[in-house]
Amino acid sequence: MGLGISVANVRQIPMSSTPHIILGFVIVGCLAVLQPAMGIVQHLHFRKHGRRGVFGCLHLLLGRLLIILGLVNGARGFALARDNKTAPYYAVLGVVCAVYVAVLLWDWLGPKYCQRKPRMIDGAGRNGPGSMGDGRGEEVEMRTPGLEERK
Repeated sequence: MGLGISVANVRQIPMSSTPHIILGFVIVGCLAVLQPAMGIVQHLHFRKHGRRGVFGCLHLLLGRLLIILGLVNGARGFALARDNKTAPYYAVLGVVCAVYVAVLLWDWLGPKYCQRKPRMIDGAGRNGPGSMGDGRGEEVEMRTPGLEERK
């Protein structure tokens, strides 16, 4: 943002003249003021109630929205700079968007597929599905020692 303001001053572009500049100020203002405030309120709510509250959901959704708006606003900046060579930016934008979507999908689907499954323990106490045996092991849920006492 500082670099953009510097370039706008050198090129004598008024600060409220284009949608790119206005949207940039709104995005950075939300990132600097709203996101930390909602994060603190959500943290305090979570400490008290032990679950995500309204501000936690708003914090999450606003953060994702601001990331997307920031990427779109970056493309708008090239039009303001009168730079017709935007192919490298769009290539990086495509990679960033693909990684972002992959992380979101992993976050949404990951806990469903990455849960610890019960392990089989055979008569000799070895781990594995009937290791060195006939496959008829005893099903036991694996627990972290001391976890029950912490709750």
